[in-house]
Amino acid sequence: MKKQFFLLLMFVSFVGFAQEEKEAITHKSELSLNVFDLVVAGTVHVGYERFLENNQSISIDGYLKDSYGYFDTAYQDKNTVYSIRGAYNIYFSNSKHHHGFHFYPFLKLRTGKQSSDYSYTYYDENGNISTMISKDEEDLSGVTAGFGVGHKWLFNNKITLGINGELGRELSNSFNTDYYSTVEPRFVIKFGFRF
Repeated sequence: MKKQFFLLLMFVSFVGFAQEEKEAITHKSELSLNVFDLVVAGTVHVGYERFLENNQSISIDGYLKDSYGYFDTAYQDKNTVYSIRGAYNIYFSNSKHHHGFHFYPFLKLRTGKQSSDYSYTYYDENGNISTMISKDEEDLSGVTAGFGVGHKWLFNNKITLGINGELGRELSNSFNTDYYSTVEPRFVIKFGFRF
């Protein structure tokens, strides 16, 4: 009787483990929202990730009211910049399915203009305080290539939290490089849902 109970317990454990493994790889996709961009820059950054075999994936991200590396986000008056980014994600864990430490190269296409208002306060020649308002409009259309590294945590096999850092290089040089750097830093805090 003890032997049968032990075999039954092993079978139930094996079936439970197999179901956990099966559940870990049954989700083929993930939708995510970058809350860091939303709070810091007012950018709506939504992503879709499709999982591939060997702990790899491809992702496509869309940006509404995109900014260039968080430059001028506090002074934006009008923003019509839209972007799309493709990335190839490589996860390094042997035991975790599409989460943990990962690396990704990416290519981003951006189009649109951003207007910024600046106000300068100064003393004129009579010693009076004067304020000058300057408007700057920049066409931020271009192509950026770069890479990112990050870590993704998986909760309840469906909810994800990811923290990434990215560096991109502007390839087209279509805008004012005296003011904007050709290297664009980016930070990501994403909440995702797998299905």
